[in-house]
Amino acid sequence: MESLAYNEFIPEKAQVELSGCLLARLIISGVLHCNECKCLDKNAKRIVWQSLLNCSLMETDR
Repeated sequence: MESLAYNEFIPEKAQVELSGCLLARLIISGVLHCNECKCLDKNAKRIVWQSLLNCSLMETDR
């Protein structure tokens, strides 16, 4: 079986839906960075903003 190059197999962008809790866990763990996210609507913006605020509060507690 012939393997495909990375960019031939996976599209450049994907739109996915995550729970606010999972999003916060990904940001807190460092797996996902806020500059890698794009908010598609007001609700998404609110959830991302809240997740970032929560993460910053957790960092000050350390």
